[in-house]
Amino acid sequence: MDSLTQVVLGAAVAEAAFGKKIGNKAILWGGVAGTIPDLDVIVSPFFDPVTALFVHRGFSHSLLFPFIAAPLVGWLISKIERNATGMNWRQWTLLAFLSIFTHSFIDYFNSYGTGIFEPFSSYRLAFDSIGIIDFFYTIPFLLFTAWLMFYPAGHKMRKVLVWTGIIVSTLYLGYTVTNKLQIEREVKQELAARSIDYDRILSSPLPMTNFLWMVVVQDNTGFYIGYRSVFDGDTPTQYEYVKQNDNLLRRFANDKSVRGVKQFTNGFYVVEVDDDGRLWLHDLRFGGLATGAYVFSFQLKPSLNGVEVTREHPNRRFTPENVRRYWKRIGL
Repeated sequence: MDSLTQVVLGAAVAEAAFGKKIGNKAILWGGVAGTIPDLDVIVSPFFDPVTALFVHRGFSHSLLFPFIAAPLVGWLISKIERNATGMNWRQWTLLAFLSIFTHSFIDYFNSYGTGIFEPFSSYRLAFDSIGIIDFFYTIPFLLFTAWLMFYPAGHKMRKVLVWTGIIVSTLYLGYTVTNKLQIEREVKQELAARSIDYDRILSSPLPMTNFLWMVVVQDNTGFYIGYRSVFDGDTPTQYEYVKQNDNLLRRFANDKSVRGVKQFTNGFYVVEVDDDGRLWLHDLRFGGLATGAYVFSFQLKPSLNGVEVTREHPNRRFTPENVRRYWKRIGL
């Protein structure tokens, strides 16, 4: 999830556990601890572009990481807050653990993929049910958490508000899972009615809400790519077919960097040669209504040491026109 959501989530779980005892300090340190897993972005630039893909949301988002980081963070906070709150090292450690663990947990539902079993396995979990930015998840949570800060520690309204925020956000997360299952069920029915054979389906929500989804259907030569709103009902999904062109990578089949990029995309990629003769590999897992605006596009350049991989960063700002087109496609 985005940084603001992770701060709010960490603050809320810390408040639920220790707000009665330490008031707004729980929100402060919970928010700080909740950002720690994403500090991997600081070290990512020191790696080559392919390795950096796996450093982000790698070990710092694993099941093991909270058990290692929380005692250290708890010790540091206990030194900073010594004699100020009556909290001991174990309590600060538990606060840090809850905030760090929930950060990784919510990221398991995004598309990027997280190294849940690092460093023992490179498998990356991505359930693809909620966008990295989802206003309907973040804004209510943020409002409840900000509201409770105006009450003193121990006030009953703090407990009511924080648990209301946690329950609402959890129910919404469950709603995203239900949406995903419904979207995929509808798509499978459509494909069967059209007699379209396929190997697998990827469904992923676009940013901002959980109402508009990208659907990628893979067959043995390429992908059907379409967009489906939860309000489409019986309206059939319109697909654009793109060939994978994997044959363009045949000469790089044994290159470690190319294998790494393909692993990162989980096989949902297309290859193209542009008008200037440059070879590109595009990750299809992150949708956008703007044609060709891939979040992850990698240029592959043959070099003396194999293949040089560089990443292009497209312009994906929330312009008024993009937002208008987004809401229009949702059908509200």
